[in-house]
Amino acid sequence: MLAYIQVAFCSPFKEITVEHNTKLLGGISCIALILFSVLGSFTPFIGILSLLAGICLLVAFFQAGSQVGRADVKNHLIVSIVLSVVGMIVFMLVAGASLMTATIMDPLSGFSSMTAIVGAIIVWIIFMIASWFWYKASASLAEGSNTPFFKTGGLLIFIGSILLVIFGLGAILILIGEILQAVAFFNAPEKETGAAGTAA
Repeated sequence: MLAYIQVAFCSPFKEITVEHNTKLLGGISCIALILFSVLGSFTPFIGILSLLAGICLLVAFFQAGSQVGRADVKNHLIVSIVLSVVGMIVFMLVAGASLMTATIMDPLSGFSSMTAIVGAIIVWIIFMIASWFWYKASASLAEGSNTPFFKTGGLLIFIGSILLVIFGLGAILILIGEILQAVAFFNAPEKETGAAGTAA
C-alpha cells in the first residue's frame, strides 16, 4: 500500500514510466525468446541464444520494476528463477536416474517407468509454482506501469504451465502469454527523458 501511495502521489511522472531502452530490451527479448525456443528444438546452438534472450528478458523485468517503483517485481522473479533452476536440476537428476536404471535393469522394468513418471510430476509441479511467481511479478509490473497486458500475459503463462500435460493447449497458451508480454513492453508508458533534460 505504501509503495502504491508513493507511486500515485510522490512522483507520478517519474515512477509510473518505463525507460525507452528497457521497453526495447523487454519487447525484443520476448520476441527473440519465442523464436529461439521454437528453433532451438531443431538446432542446439539456437537453444543457447534462447537462454541469452531469457536472461535479457529478466534484466528488462528487473529494470522495469525498479523504474515504476515496484520492488516486489524483483522479489517474485527471484523466487521464480530459483524454482526454475531447481526444476531443471531435478529434471536432469530424474533423467539420469531413469537412464541408469534402464541400463542396469530391464529397460521395461516398472521401477524405471515409475521413476520417470514421479520425476515428471515433481518437475511439473515445480514449474507451475515458478510460473505462479512469474505471474505475480507480471501483475505487479502491470499495476505499477498501468499496462494490463503484463498481467494477462503472465496469467496465460501460468495457466499454460498447468495445462502442459495437454501439450498442444498448454504450449499455445504460454506462447500467447509471451506475445502479450512483448506487446506490453512496447506499449508501456515511456519516460520522457527529453522533457526531463529540458526542465533540468
